[in-house]
Amino acid sequence: MNAERGSAALGSRWPWPLLAPLAVLLLGVGYTVAALRLPLQTALGVGPGFLPFLIGLFIVACAAWALATRATAIPPDQPFPLGEEAGRVPLLLALLVAYLVLLIPLGHLLSGMLMASASIWVLGRRPWWAALGIGVALSAGSWALFDLVLGLPLPAGPLGG
Repeated sequence: MNAERGSAALGSRWPWPLLAPLAVLLLGVGYTVAALRLPLQTALGVGPGFLPFLIGLFIVACAAWALATRATAIPPDQPFPLGEEAGRVPLLLALLVAYLVLLIPLGHLLSGMLMASASIWVLGRRPWWAALGIGVALSAGSWALFDLVLGLPLPAGPLGG
């Protein structure tokens, strides 16, 4: 009986909409601290830790914002229903893992295009042909930003020659 009461009390104090951004916030802080172990700048320019550090700051900022807005928006003891959209989260996570696995053999252009296109299609916001076009644009744009503008070459794969 006390165990049930304790878990109910814990659930009412820390509902799922607060636990998720809190977990991401802690993950972002850990990622940022790990990125600081790499040099942010070298004698030749931007160092290998620069981009991971920026990504870590972005994760922390987004999670903090989500935590702050959710903490004020959830009435106490309000259940959090998981709709049919909740099934998309593991699928999007699987797409991210697939991108990481395919990044070296296929290169950023192909694996990024596949991940972005599939993610947009899974979210159901665009038809497949529009998702494919957006995926191509995002992949090419991110390649141009990192390779041409920042001078941080991404894995080229078979398209890199």
